[in-house]
Amino acid sequence: MKKASTITAKFLRYKASFSNTKLWKDCDDSIQKSMLQVVKFDTKEEPVLAFYKSDLYWWLLTNCKIIISLEQKIEQVYFSDIDSVEFDDIIQGRITKEACRSLQIITRPWHYVLEVEERSWTIVYTILTFVIAK
Repeated sequence: MKKASTITAKFLRYKASFSNTKLWKDCDDSIQKSMLQVVKFDTKEEPVLAFYKSDLYWWLLTNCKIIISLEQKIEQVYFSDIDSVEFDDIIQGRITKEACRSLQIITRPWHYVLEVEERSWTIVYTILTFVIAK
């Protein structure tokens, strides 16, 4: 479990502004309420960063896991279960860095595709690699 304030500070350090990716405290009340209807937090767990594309796709980063909602199916991936975070499309030359809109979260035995907002992948990647560091 990481400190929510440390994750927040990492995000703020970039001084970036996005329309769909926000600190939890800056999300619209309607978005927070929508997410909270389906999310259950563990003891001492705090929401930190959210990406909200629509009711059919969003994710929420807490201080101990990432919660991904795809077509109202909820996946919860604890940081301790994540082996790596990758950006295969860039490495394999399928897209440019500017066009990257997804990251791959690798666990045993699953791989999750995490959609990200345009120009935000480096920030989300940096935060995810920080939170999974042992």
